[in-house]
Amino acid sequence: MPHGTSPRVASNWRVCATCAAILLSACARIGYDLKPIDPPPATGGMNLGGTAQGGMSLGGAGQGGSSMGGAAQGGTSLGGAAQGGTNLGGAAQGGTSLGGAAQGGSAMGGAVNLGGTGGSGNIGPILPAIIWGRLFSGFGDDSAETVAVTPAGDVVVGAYVDADVILAPGVVSSGTPDSLIASFSSDNAYQWHQRLFSSFAFNAPRDLKVITNGLLVAGVFSGTLTTPAGKLVGIAQANSYLLKLDLAGTVQSAVHIGGGTEVRQPCIAGSWLGVNINTTLKVNAMTLWAENSFGMAQLNASFAALTQGKVFPGTNPGAGANDIAGCTSSATGEFYLTGQLWEALDFGAGLVATSGGNDSFLAAFSANGQSLWTKVIGGGSTAGAKGRKVEIATQASVLYELSEYSGTLTLGGTATAVGLRDILITGHDPLTGTLKWSLPMGSVSNDGIYASALDASGNLIFSGYHRAAITRGTTPAEGTLSGLGAFIGSVNPAGKLLWIMDLADLTVTDLAVAPNGDIYVTGSTGDALITPTETLIPQSIDGFLIKLKWP
Repeated sequence: MPHGTSPRVASNWRVCATCAAILLSACARIGYDLKPIDPPPATGGMNLGGTAQGGMSLGGAGQGGSSMGGAAQGGTSLGGAAQGGTNLGGAAQGGTSLGGAAQGGSAMGGAVNLGGTGGSGNIGPILPAIIWGRLFSGFGDDSAETVAVTPAGDVVVGAYVDADVILAPGVVSSGTPDSLIASFSSDNAYQWHQRLFSSFAFNAPRDLKVITNGLLVAGVFSGTLTTPAGKLVGIAQANSYLLKLDLAGTVQSAVHIGGGTEVRQPCIAGSWLGVNINTTLKVNAMTLWAENSFGMAQLNASFAALTQGKVFPGTNPGAGANDIAGCTSSATGEFYLTGQLWEALDFGAGLVATSGGNDSFLAAFSANGQSLWTKVIGGGSTAGAKGRKVEIATQASVLYELSEYSGTLTLGGTATAVGLRDILITGHDPLTGTLKWSLPMGSVSNDGIYASALDASGNLIFSGYHRAAITRGTTPAEGTLSGLGAFIGSVNPAGKLLWIMDLADLTVTDLAVAPNGDIYVTGSTGDALITPTETLIPQSIDGFLIKLKWP
């Protein structure tokens, strides 16, 4: 997704569907008519796991197997057993079976059964099931931007909201377009919230991390940002902020991260922040120049001030904007960045060669900020790549990089994209950057990465999007995702795809995994969400939080 200072909302490409069920003695067939236009028909909907008419179902019983979504009227079904679609791991009626017996042949369109059991056949992978959801509904476009789980199992969300938001009966967060930080229990009970106000009509959170006895929230703002810990006076159109809160929601400190012009898209990892920079980054009395590039700033032990900064200016600022998209850190303090290069760049150990086009990079630094190694993936002027997310599983000695690419890679890999843009997940040695394995995924259209996280075993949990049937990995038996929109999956430290399932036409912004394996997903949607207990109807484009329960 593009980076910038405006909140991320649902894609301009909307995927709609028209479902009709026709009973024919002992079978049913379900189809859908894809219309990539906005707005959707009044009676349509994509069925991704059950019998549905319009909207989006995130729970309930399905037909023919284990349900992750099931039957719904007025909603799209998300997961579960289906009639008329691809069955990955069980028998299907009217669809291709990948792992079990099938009746009725290949279905064009229709539902996807990921892990359910049909009339007969094998049982596929066990998948998470939707438990509950909530919307963050202001007057206009809203988005839940980032999420984290505390050691006690509570979930904290950072959202952009443009008006009053109801968080619980009698609890309203009032304001103009602002950052909202809110905490909920694992069963969706409201606990506390903080609202940040800026003198200009924009501020939004971008990253949220749990630290010992507290939380860090990084975001962007314009003008003057008012926080419970004091005011931060902006320098230009876009500045970054860092808040420290205790686990009860009390704001303990607020740090301004600014420069000569825009400093944006902050990410938090360990004691470091990664930021994109238009011209300069100011750290204490130092002004560091890095036009159309990025840098990093280190926090002190109390996370209340910046201690040092590093920037990585390009050799040809007119070539394009170098930028970072994700960061992570190890238990021993090493800091890792991923993003995109348009030119050769010096990370501290000499210029890093690129392929001559826009390339994906993965860079490692020591705990004190010294360059350790850098790896680049690209394919010259006829291809392109961009790093989107990075995660480290220390217990498994693997560093995951999630990238998007087009064309044929000639530097750092040899994959050829199936369509216009594909997904590439790679595993690296955290100490050297050496490539361990590569997992390409793609369709004939545009595919990309939304978000990532790790579970307690070091498995990667990731979310992305696809606009056509997507082939996963290199083994034909793994099959395809035939729906359109978002999906979520898991890869183990050896590069094996464990499971994957459609999430319908949502825009996902972040993921978090609880110690027990439960998965929390944030993002934005303009469609109704149907959970096992309620139907959530957005006012326009609203932020959402959903919980997927690990069985």
